Amino acid sequence: MIDHLRNLANGWESTPIHLRYEAFVHLTNIQPYDPVLPGLGELLELQAELGEVTEIYQKLRRNGRYLEAADKKKLKDELGDVLWAFQALCKVHHFSLESLMQENMEKLCARLAEKES
Repeated sequence: MIDHLRNLANGWESTPIHLRYEAFVHLTNIQPYDPVLPGLGELLELQAELGEVTEIYQKLRRNGRYLEAADKKKLKDELGDVLWAFQALCKVHHFSLESLMQENMEKLCARLAEKES
């Protein structure tokens, strides 16, 4: 299994990264399926990871510090975890990142057009 995961992470350059990442998340998601509330485990995981991102900012603000190199590395790691959890939640509901991005851009364009009129 680990070799297959490494191939998804590092190989198959001809396959777009978002498709490789979708497959990677699918294979590494260990949340049990909840038939009553599909995606609840993934949502809780996403919330936990967002909490870790928030904690980074809280500590910086509390200590009156700016984002430094070590903080940026930690932030990048945690945002990667957020992305994984977000993709896992999308996968439960059969939403592709590509369709979400497209539909979100269309929604935001419509919203901006309303504000301009």
